[in-house]
Amino acid sequence: SSFIYDNYWAKLVGKESTGNAGRGGGGLNLPPYGTVPSIKPRNIVIQPGDASEEELISEVGDGYYVRDVQGAHQSNPETGEFSVALAPAFRIKDGRITHAVKGVMLAGNAYEMLKKIILMGKEARQVGNFVAPKVVVEGMTIIAK
Repeated sequence: SSFIYDNYWAKLVGKESTGNAGRGGGGLNLPPYGTVPSIKPRNIVIQPGDASEEELISEVGDGYYVRDVQGAHQSNPETGEFSVALAPAFRIKDGRITHAVKGVMLAGNAYEMLKKIILMGKEARQVGNFVAPKVVVEGMTIIAK
């Protein structure tokens, strides 16, 4: 693993550019070409493991099955800190999905979360420029009503 650099930052720190720069979806109703290029990762791929969905759920034992999150765009890319709403999400008890849940949030650090993956599914899903399998992560902070 390594840091990513555009030409500007690579030259500034004496490294070689990794070619990772792009224009964002311009805030304030600006078109992407109206924004300054910045360092952006592209085509992030996490290789799948070999666990079936049933094995992933069974491994959890007692926890949550998260299908999607809301608010990830407000995460802090520098520190990795995030707090997202889970929607939809389901409760897992005794290794089985028992019911849907509402008003549940997940908080933590994305970089630390990657270190807490204990099992990876065999099928990957693409969301934007990110491709990853379903995973089982231990020790996350869940906030529920």
